[in-house]
Amino acid sequence: MDSLIQSMQSGGGDPSKMMSGFTKMNDVQVAKIKAILTPQQLPIYQKQVDERNEMFKRFQQGQN
Repeated sequence: MDSLIQSMQSGGGDPSKMMSGFTKMNDVQVAKIKAILTPQQLPIYQKQVDERNEMFKRFQQGQN
């Protein structure tokens, strides 16, 4: 993640490529977390993921 951010800050990165990289890393992280959660914890975590995704979507659309 740091390398993606640094490439954007130095002007050498493509924003869409950076977002794609973040999305891929996030998907891997979410999958790893879900793999260790109990059945009781999974819906709570999924709700948090969904809320974060919705917030990010609004941010991308310029809403707060």
